[in-house]
Amino acid sequence: GAIILGLGAAFGSLFSGFIVEAVPELALKITLACVIVFNFYRLLGTNVDKNTGDVNIPEIWLFIIGAVIAAFAISIGMGGAVFLTPILVGVLGVDIKKAISLGLFFVIFSSFGGFVSMSYNGLIDYKIGAILSVGGLVGVYFGTLAHHKIEKHKQKLALMGLNIITFSLVMRSIFLS
Repeated sequence: GAIILGLGAAFGSLFSGFIVEAVPELALKITLACVIVFNFYRLLGTNVDKNTGDVNIPEIWLFIIGAVIAAFAISIGMGGAVFLTPILVGVLGVDIKKAISLGLFFVIFSSFGGFVSMSYNGLIDYKIGAILSVGGLVGVYFGTLAHHKIEKHKQKLALMGLNIITFSLVMRSIFLS
């Protein structure tokens, strides 16, 4: 399932550069804010201790979910795990620890496709991208080590906190534009 999700992410993210070129920045920001509110709401009502992760999601749906999330997430400058994890946990009932691992795997594929698409459309600052990439790899390394040791409900709270911070930054960006 993870490979199919990753392939969907790689495919969907190939469209991100074209989306950025075609859709007004304000529309992307407003859509991001709405998705964050939805994700927060879904996480709020989810009992992560009940989710076992033994969910059978058809491969075509994994591909479609991966493609849609990646196309959108890369278009707004995110890897996509912040959107994928709440959907896997809050909508599909996947165990939060498995969803976080899938999210990290997903980001590899979506970032590669996004890099290709954004480069093709002339939208990459390679120096800043390289610095962020190194920082991202360090963060993923330590996050992977830590996430196995952190209780599920604390991971949920951290993800909800990340949604609040992201929402605040997006709203600030919308109103200061």
